[in-house]
Amino acid sequence: MPDKGNKGGDNHMANLINLDAEVGANMIGDDSEPTLTLSNSSTGSALRLEKTPSANASIGVLELGVGSVASAAAMGLRSGAFVSASTINTTTAAVAGLGAIRVARSDGTFGWIPVYPDGAVTAAAV
Repeated sequence: MPDKGNKGGDNHMANLINLDAEVGANMIGDDSEPTLTLSNSSTGSALRLEKTPSANASIGVLELGVGSVASAAAMGLRSGAFVSASTINTTTAAVAGLGAIRVARSDGTFGWIPVYPDGAVTAAAV
């Protein structure tokens, strides 16, 4: 079996893979590249996260954890995942269909990330 931890002679340990655990399943890496990359070369998504929500306020599908560092980003957008919106029309008529994604903040309170309808962004570039 190949040594997964010695890629090109580096001195990193092999990934610790604990995906069969009933609680706290995880995978741990120790180098500067992502521990895991999922990709799809066709039209489907690379990843789908699903959870049956409970009736009370809870985290529905995704929780991001980052160490307590003011300069660390909780999420990175690569390639064309981010576009520069040079014009956003926020008048009442243009925002019909405006939505929001509810998020749990680190202090335990809830907040919202606005999601503008496609027509509200009238100029964008990669």
